[in-house]
Amino acid sequence: MSERNDMAGDRRTKRAARIGDSLDSIKQQAKGAARDIGAQAGAASAAAQREVGRLGEQMRDAAASLIDEQKERMAMAVHGIADMLRRTADTLERENNATAAHYADRAAAQVDRLSETVRNRELGEMVASTEAFARRQPALFIAGAVAAGFVLGRLLARPVRHDYALRDTGYRSDRPAGEPMAGYGVGSGVGEERV
Repeated sequence: MSERNDMAGDRRTKRAARIGDSLDSIKQQAKGAARDIGAQAGAASAAAQREVGRLGEQMRDAAASLIDEQKERMAMAVHGIADMLRRTADTLERENNATAAHYADRAAAQVDRLSETVRNRELGEMVASTEAFARRQPALFIAGAVAAGFVLGRLLARPVRHDYALRDTGYRSDRPAGEPMAGYGVGSGVGEERV
């Protein structure tokens, strides 16, 4: 009986050893799989970080391009105001109003300088400079802002000419200007029947 117990014990020992070997093998495979998953996760994380960095860079470039485009538009608009002031100075000069022409010409030169400043300086630099000026000369800054708002308001509030539609379509009315049409008020320009 003791032999049988020894054999049974040996079998149990061998089975336990095989199970232990299997468990060790499974543990090693799990560790290897965990290392592989960790490496893949690290690679995926690095790739995602690179992609986020690339997208961020593209967004910064697009924003910078948009800002540069807007700066150029603003510079051109300011330059247009300087040209308008120069034409005004020329008109005043022809009308023998030399003093007003002189001031209009000086204002045009200042506005033209502003146009070049807008075109050549960075946005952050211009904002910092404007803030510093507003702190040093608040009354002058407010007066300048009001004047600029007035000028822009006048430029934007110019009456729109409506005869462009008639010119582009080829439609010509034989009706004298200001004569109302049947069923419509003066100057509506809609309809064909005369009153």
